[in-house]
Amino acid sequence: SVPATVTIPAGSSSVNVQVTGVGEGDTTVTANAVGYTAAPDLSIRTVEPQLVFSGPSNTTVGGQSNFTVSLSVTGSAYPSNQTVVAPTSVAFTSSAPGVATVPATATITAGQRTTSTLLLTGIAAGTTTVTASGAGMLSATSAVVTVAP
Repeated sequence: SVPATVTIPAGSSSVNVQVTGVGEGDTTVTANAVGYTAAPDLSIRTVEPQLVFSGPSNTTVGGQSNFTVSLSVTGSAYPSNQTVVAPTSVAFTSSAPGVATVPATATITAGQRTTSTLLLTGIAAGTTTVTASGAGMLSATSAVVTVAP
């Protein structure tokens, strides 16, 4: 979606317009103004965003490691600068819950780029990975996390 109308401020020759992805697919944005040559159509492809981990890092039994998850859209002008327009739930699983636990879910708040800081908690010595998934998003798996005694 795009705004139905925009106003170019006096003394300016252009205005930035926010394009909001509301579903997957291809569309075209057309812009025109009375008395001006129409701008070329802008083709847009909306795709599923990719979840991306920041952390977690190695920790110890009883220790904790911070991590967040954000969205990235490959091929966009600002792939790592994506915000959600509605609260977006992300589910998490540890490949070895006996080694480390993670929250079951977190929410990326409307207007934000990332989840709040989450905690991986070391339970026993070993290795694990964390998987993040959500509706309409490509899942992601963290790097291997080692929990030391």
